[in-house]
Formats: sequence, C-alpha cells, structure tokens
Amino acid sequence: MKDFNNKDGWLVQLTKNCVYFLGETNMQVISELCPLHTLFALFLWYYYGVAYGFLIGIVIYLVASTILDYMGYQFISGIDAISAHEIHQNNIRNCACYMKCGSLKAEELREKYFRNKAILKFRRLRQIWVKFLGFWLFKDISPETAKHQVKKITKKIHSEKEIGDYMASLISTPLDESRPLWEIHVKENFDDDTSIVFIVFHHIIGDGMGMMNMMTFLNDNHNPDILQKHRSIPFLYRYVLPLFYVPLGLLRFIIDSRVVRGDQSLTPLHLKDGIQSSEKSYHCTKYFELEDLRKRYTQYKDTKLNSYMFAIISSSLSDCLEEYGISKEKQTHFSLSVPVNMKPPATCLDEVEFGNTCSLALVNVPLGKDMGNTLADLKSKFSKAMTLYNLRFGVWAVSFMGACPEFLYRIISYGPQKELDMIISNTPGPKNPIYFCDKKVTDIGGSGPNVGSTGLTLLISSYCDKVKVQALSDKNLMMDASKLIKTIESKM
Repeated sequence: MKDFNNKDGWLVQLTKNCVYFLGETNMQVISELCPLHTLFALFLWYYYGVAYGFLIGIVIYLVASTILDYMGYQFISGIDAISAHEIHQNNIRNCACYMKCGSLKAEELREKYFRNKAILKFRRLRQIWVKFLGFWLFKDISPETAKHQVKKITKKIHSEKEIGDYMASLISTPLDESRPLWEIHVKENFDDDTSIVFIVFHHIIGDGMGMMNMMTFLNDNHNPDILQKHRSIPFLYRYVLPLFYVPLGLLRFIIDSRVVRGDQSLTPLHLKDGIQSSEKSYHCTKYFELEDLRKRYTQYKDTKLNSYMFAIISSSLSDCLEEYGISKEKQTHFSLSVPVNMKPPATCLDEVEFGNTCSLALVNVPLGKDMGNTLADLKSKFSKAMTLYNLRFGVWAVSFMGACPEFLYRIISYGPQKELDMIISNTPGPKNPIYFCDKKVTDIGGSGPNVGSTGLTLLISSYCDKVKVQALSDKNLMMDASKLIKTIESKM
C-alpha cells in the first residue's frame, strides 16, 4: 500500500491496483477484496450476459443472505453500508440525543424497560459488526452482553451547558466496535425530580427518527396512539416506478453532487486543512412558540416554516460572514445537504424499524439578508429537490448501492460529502408530551454527526409546539458557531 498527496491535497491510496480517490475526508479503511468482487460481477456479465448475470448475482446474494442469517449474521446494506465506511480517524458517524424526564434509575431502565422491551425485540441492538470476505456483516451476540450498554453517569451535570458538552463528547468519541454500536447514559440526579437520558449510536444502527420512535414506546402505561400524521406514499411511487427511474436517478444524483458546491470564498465555513478534528461543541437557541413563528412567516405568501427557517439561517449567516471581512458582493450561496426521513412513524412497538430510510436533497441556498428574495429562491429550489419522485429515488438508490462493490459506493458517496458547506436537518416532534420509561419527557435535544468535510451541522427541531435550532460544530471550523446560533436566535 502506498500513500501520497496529489496537487489538490487529496489522499490517494492504492491497493492491489485499485485506486480510491478519498479526498479531504481521509478515509482509512480499504477492502483488499473489492477487485475480487468486481471481477466476479464482470465474469457473470461476460459469461451469462448482463441480464442473466444480474439475475444470477441476485440469486447468489439471496441464498448467501439466508445461510448467513441462519448462522447469526446479516448483510449490511443500503445507506448502512455507506455509514460503515465512514470510520476514518475523526469523521465519526455518531448520532446523539438527550431527554429530560422524571426521576429514573439506570438499573430500572436497563432491566425493566430496555432489556425486555428493546434488546430482546430488536436484533440490531444485540449485534456487532464484523468483516468477512470483504463484506461488512452484523453478528449476533448475547442480550446479556448488550444490556450493559446502559450505563450510569457519575460525572457532575447540573446545567444546560454541561448537558450540551456531554452530548458533544458522546458524538466525538468512537464507540467500541467489539460491542453493539450504541450506548445509553443515565444521569439520575440532574436535580431533585429530573433525570437526563443520553442516547448515542453509530449511524449504521439507524437514523434518529427510528431510534426516537422506539424510545417513545418503552412504557408500560403511556404509549402514544400515534406520534404525528404523515402522508402515505402511493404504491406506484413506492414499488413500481423505482424499477425504472433508479438507474437514471443514480446518474442524476452523481451529476447533482458535482454541481452543488460551496462558494470557495466563504472561508469561515471551511475546516482548517479540510479535516475534521476529534473535538465537537454543541450550541442551541432557546425555544420559540410555534404560533409566534407562524404569525411571522405567514406574512410571506405561500411560505411554510421550513422555508422561513432556512431563510433565517441564510440571513444570519450573511451577518456573521461580514464579521470575517466577506463583503456582500462576494457572498453568493452556500451548499448544504438536507436529510429527509421517509419513514412513517410507527403506531406501536411492533411497527418500529431501525434501518436508515433518509433520503437526501443537495441544495445551493442563496446568501442574503432580504428575506423576500431568499424565500422566492428557496421555493424554486425546494420545489425541485423535495419532490416525492426525487426523495423516493434517494431511498432506493442507497439501498441499491449497498449491494455494489465497496469501491463503487465509495466513489458515489464521496462526491456529495466533499463540497458541502454544512448539513441542515429538521426533526418534527410530537405536539403532545411523550413518555419514556413511564416518565414524562419535558425536553428533547440532539444532533447528527458532521459528515465528510463539513464542520457544521444544524438541526431545526420541535417539541410540544415549540421550535429551537441546535448546532454541532467542529473545533477546526473557522467560524464561531456560537455567534451564528445567537444571531439565528435574535432573528427568530
């Protein structure tokens, strides 16, 4: 193996004549068997033809999956497989959240609720990941081993800042790969009648919506009827059309990932040396009443909360950039990834699914202080990027990519991560209070990871008709994320 830097500073690793352009994300894990997988697929296509070779490959895959499942293994597929390869030094794909609830003991959570209702029910929670013949697999382990991922916090945590600092440390600390890639930390005595529960999990386990959906059903007496209303996806869009438009959509996604690029003049949004550090910080606005925000954004024609919040972020970013000497004339746009969860909320514990079902929209957002102009531009971009057609394609495409040779979905997933300025997501919470382990939850917070070469992740979240904006920033981010959050708060 040989490592060297080319003129663009990209790390290139050569393994058995197979070249990987790994860019500024510094991926360090390479499968030596990727060429073998590729040659096997080419052999099937050459000997049996593309159509029959493809079908034979599917049959082999299904037979192997069945045999491995019987032996206690599962293939890692889809976007899970992409997350599996984001295990280079500092780009840790951990997600984390916290819940404030009534007084709760770690032992009670571990034995009564999580072991009996979650670990025994959901196989993913009692699995570790291993590599076999060049494929990433989940391997079953004992539920008794898995339950010890629930831990008691002895460290002092008695303020909102300490909550944020602790959650940021969970996100930036690699999980032990010899154990299940999730942990629950319980601070029993945040105050006299309140506990804080922290949940951290690698993105390979699932997405935030799936994890939170499960948490809301870990009760004996307070399970919700349904978390939120959702739009059903027609059968034609869900199952039929993807067979035709996934190949074309995959090509479009690759093209879009090359088009959506950050404005290189926005230096404060970049990372020092283009590389993430191992230190993260968490920042958050106060809560705002949804009704108060609605009075503001309804002043603009045909405007919804999402577009309004993106416009506020754009305006706030423009203000902050001026402090770094970037004039209005140089400000054009910033590029971002918008994860969109395509998983309907479960109505009971039996319906909960863990797998990642987030689609992805890549958008160039205009920078500017004029809310009207920004909103008009955003409506046009989102009307194209957020269509059901595009979003359903995204879910199918990443599922398809999980069955590709490793080097191929490395190349495909690399493009959308390299040139993004930030990630902005939103988590619509329930209108009514939820319960966790039969304790009323009074507050929820959390964040996904910084991905690829991005050093800033924003999350717009709501709970009980209140909205707040949270930020996870990397130490190497050249912009002060705390100032950005304060500016967003003032404009909200």
